[in-house]
Amino acid sequence: MLIRQDENHTIRLFNAENCVRDNAALLSSLGKRCFIVCGKTGARKSGALEDALRALETFGAESELFDGIEANPKLSDCMRAGKQAHAFRADFVLGIGGGSAMDAAKAVCVLAANPQLDEKAFYEKAWTCGVKPLALIVTAAGTGSEVTDVSVLTDGAGRKHSIHDPALYASLAFDDVRYTATVGKTETLSMGVDILAHCVESYFNKNATEQSRLHACAGVKTALPALKRVASGEEPVRHIRQALIDASIEGGLAISKTGTCFPHNVGYYLTERFHVRHGFASAAFLPDLLALEKKQNPQECASFARLLGVDPDEIARLSQSLAALGEVRLTPAEIGEALPRWENNRSVKNTLGTVTTDDIKNMLYKFIGRERQ
Repeated sequence: MLIRQDENHTIRLFNAENCVRDNAALLSSLGKRCFIVCGKTGARKSGALEDALRALETFGAESELFDGIEANPKLSDCMRAGKQAHAFRADFVLGIGGGSAMDAAKAVCVLAANPQLDEKAFYEKAWTCGVKPLALIVTAAGTGSEVTDVSVLTDGAGRKHSIHDPALYASLAFDDVRYTATVGKTETLSMGVDILAHCVESYFNKNATEQSRLHACAGVKTALPALKRVASGEEPVRHIRQALIDASIEGGLAISKTGTCFPHNVGYYLTERFHVRHGFASAAFLPDLLALEKKQNPQECASFARLLGVDPDEIARLSQSLAALGEVRLTPAEIGEALPRWENNRSVKNTLGTVTTDDIKNMLYKFIGRERQ
C-alpha cells in the first residue's frame, strides 16, 4: 500500500505475513549500512529482528544494533543511539518494535545526521544536516506510529513531549501479524484502547477532515469488537491481533492529519508520575471527552454514533473498565501544581469544544483526586 502523506512524503506500507522477507530488496534502496533500533526483548522474541537481519543479508548490507530503548523512550537514550549511528556511518535507520521503539527510531534518524544536538536544539528542530531515511517493523499494534510523523519522547526532567515533523515519516513500514503473537493480554488491552483513543480524539478534533474521520470511524469499527473480546477474557488469537493491526493503522492515519486532544496529554501525566501504561492512561479520560462532546457538540456526537452504529457510551464504559487507576493517588495540592502544564496546550486546544484547566482539574479529582491513606 502506498500512503501519500503530503507532496514530499509517501510511505510504502506492507501488512502481510512474511512481508519483510518478501520485500527485502526495497530496503536496499535506503542504503547498505543499516542501524537497528529496538528494545531488549520484543524484537528478538517476536522473530522480527531475525527476519530483518536475514533480509539485510540478501543484499550484503552491514548492520549495527542499539537495543537500549525502553517504554516511554528517553531522549537521552536516543542521543546515545544517534551518536553510535553517526560513528557507524549509517545510511538508514531500521526501528523494530512497538510505539516506543518506532518513536525512538524516528529521533535516531535525526540524531544520526545531527549528533551535535543537545535536548533544546533537538526539540527546536535545529536539524541542520537533515535526517537519515527510516524503515519500521511493527511488533505490537496500537500506536500507528509507522504511518505518522510523530515521535513521543521523555525529556531529562521526566516529561513526555510529542514532536511532529514530516521528516519523521518512514519510507518503508512492515506489519506482520506473526510478530505480535508474543504480546501479552494486558499489553494488548492497553494498546487496543490506545487505538480507540486515537480514533475518538481524532474524530472530535478541530483539525478533523472528512478523510480523517473516515479513518477514525474505520479504526473504531475494527478495534472495538476485537477489544471487547479480549476484555471479556478471550485470548488474543491471530484474527483478533490482525484486526488490531488494521485498526491501529487507521488510527495512525487519522491522527497524522489531526493530532490527538486532551485525553492523551493528560494521560501523559499519569504515565510520568505513576508509570500507568500509556493506553490505559489515555483511556482514563476518554469518557470525559465523550461526555464533553455530548454536551457541547450533540450533533457531532450523534453523527459519530450513526456512522459507527454504536452508542459512544459503550466506548466510554469499555475505556473506563480498562483504565485501572486503583494505584494512583494525588492530593489536591499536587493536582494544582500540575494544572499549568495544560494552559495553552496544543492538544487541549485541538479538542472540538472548549476545555479549561478547571475542567481538567475536575477530571483529575473525579478519577484520582483522593488523599493518600
